Order: sequence, then C-alpha cells, then structure tokens
Amino acid sequence: MLPWIPGRPNRQRLVGILGIALLSLSGCDDGVPSSRDGTTIPRETFVEAMVDLREAAIRSGGEAPSAAERERILQEHGIGAEDLRTFVEIHGENVPLMNEVWSAVERRLVERQEEEGLPDPSGDTPEDPGVAAPGSEEVE
Repeated sequence: MLPWIPGRPNRQRLVGILGIALLSLSGCDDGVPSSRDGTTIPRETFVEAMVDLREAAIRSGGEAPSAAERERILQEHGIGAEDLRTFVEIHGENVPLMNEVWSAVERRLVERQEEEGLPDPSGDTPEDPGVAAPGSEEVE
C-alpha cells in the first residue's frame, strides 16, 4: 500500500471504497424498473453521482452514507440505485471505459478535496515536511 500523498487519495483505498459504495446501493430499490432496453445513464451522470456518494462517505469518516443520504444524493441527479447498477452491468467489462470513469471520479474528488477542504480519505494526517517525525533524528 502506498503512503498517503497530501492532496491525493490512496488509489487502492478509493477504488475499494467506491466498489463497496456501489455494492451497498444494491439494497436501494424504488420498485420501478429502470432498464431502458440496454441504454444507461450518461457517463457524466454516473461520475457525478459516484463523486457525491464518495464525498458523503468521506465526510462521515469513511463510513457508507445512510440509506436516506444515498437516496437524497441519487434524487439530486435524477437517478436511482438501479441506474448505477445498470451502468456497471452494461459497461463493467469495458475496462478502458471503466478505467476512465473511475479516474474521473478520483480526479474530481481530489479537486474537491483541494477546493473544499474535504477530510483526508485515508484518515492519515500528512506530516509537515519541516518537522521531524516523533522519535526520528535529523541528519545534518
């Protein structure tokens, strides 16, 4: 695992949490089928919804947002959990596309972290490079 780099979330942790967030959405269902003959929500809608869901998890200390919070976020985007699942079912095997999608999610989270001061998603606090770590000796 790579150490935390200030201003950039740990990629493995981010991908894992995003995957868990998406799987946790499988419990959300409004009872209305949203499969539209193989069509899916636009890529941009998927990315923005996942960024907002991940931001909610970061703000809550890394825990998945509550069902009510997930529903609120999805409604803001005009979609349901089934729309996210359908997007993944249809595009999930398209590795280049999904790599672009998750990279876009990561980039936007980094931007929000820098702009809005989101907490560090790894839970680590970056050390001030001008201060030696406790117990370490400075070499001159």
